[in-house]
Amino acid sequence: MPESDEKDHAETVAIAENVLCKAFGGDVRLKIETEFDTDRATVLRCRVVESPPGVPRSVVVKKALPADGRVFQPNVPDDVVVRFFNDWAGLEFLSEISGGDSPAAQFYGGNREKGLMVIEDLGDGRNFYGSLRGESPTAATGELIKLARALGKMHALTIRKKAVYDSIRDRLGPRDKPPSMTGEWRRLVGKLDEVCGSIGVKPYRGAKTEMKTVAAFIAAPGPFQAYTHGDPIPMNALPVGDERKLFDFEFGEFRHALRDGIYGRVCFPTWYHINRVPNDVVKKMEMAYRVELVKGCPEATDDTLFFRSVVEACAYWTIHSRLNFIEKVWKEDHKWGISTQRQILLLCFDIFGQVSEKFGHLEALGATVRDIAAKLREHWTDLEEMPYYPAFR
Repeated sequence: MPESDEKDHAETVAIAENVLCKAFGGDVRLKIETEFDTDRATVLRCRVVESPPGVPRSVVVKKALPADGRVFQPNVPDDVVVRFFNDWAGLEFLSEISGGDSPAAQFYGGNREKGLMVIEDLGDGRNFYGSLRGESPTAATGELIKLARALGKMHALTIRKKAVYDSIRDRLGPRDKPPSMTGEWRRLVGKLDEVCGSIGVKPYRGAKTEMKTVAAFIAAPGPFQAYTHGDPIPMNALPVGDERKLFDFEFGEFRHALRDGIYGRVCFPTWYHINRVPNDVVKKMEMAYRVELVKGCPEATDDTLFFRSVVEACAYWTIHSRLNFIEKVWKEDHKWGISTQRQILLLCFDIFGQVSEKFGHLEALGATVRDIAAKLREHWTDLEEMPYYPAFR
């Protein structure tokens, strides 16, 4: 290890020891066991070698890593600062309201000025991407259901507790501005007009009016407003006993619960390992999710409300997050992880087109998206359809 890294890690460990000393009321000494860097943080797994009673045997220390070797500045609203404080706030919030049974890694404390926090070590368990790549559909289905259940528990726990979260997040530092109904509607309609104009598709009558419903899903989620992970992919959940605990809340925020809740249906749209999930598995995931969600959100027992929200969530991922990719891959496809961007686009469009028709909601918008998909297939004649994850082939 370079001498500069040893010095930096020694300082990091000393700060973490002080954080734990304040949290547990006694001297704590740590020894680094493993380390790795992401593009935004240094993460150290440390063994506790000296401590008062109650301190776990090991902890994880996460330190924000600004670009270009810059010093962490907690009041500067750049991506590293905002995402680090999102992560901190989410973990502290969930630990505070869960009575010791957090659906995520337990939060022990942090140092705001240094951009550092100390959290629970979730152990050596692996994320379940290996199950999706394996040969057992039963094992893969079981893992997906556990992830859905974990999300449902978290959402149920956090509904109507936004004020608690906001008090933590606002104390820490800069955060993204909340969306507005008008701003989201204009943005969504603008994306639809641009795409339809560029490829020669006429939106169905009523599609733009239906965009107001999608804007409300984003900006005014009503009784379904819950703390969401924002990126609940298999890589961000680890086994603890027979459950899955979540971590990495850099995109965490209060939003419509179904934005997370349909992640399996839309095949993990923020991930670079996107393949198709069978419909029967999606149904099992959403059933498990809904069983947990209704414990904190009784409105989710209403089939009409719930499945309308499913359609709106699919519309969100299609219109808000995918339409702008068409221009980028119109002339040339690009690999993204285990699929191509064209495959991902068409999969997302197909999913929304199908659910809007099945549940009779946002039908003009769904029909427009189906026409867009048909036009793209006419142009991309040699494109293979998105395959299922290997476990389901």
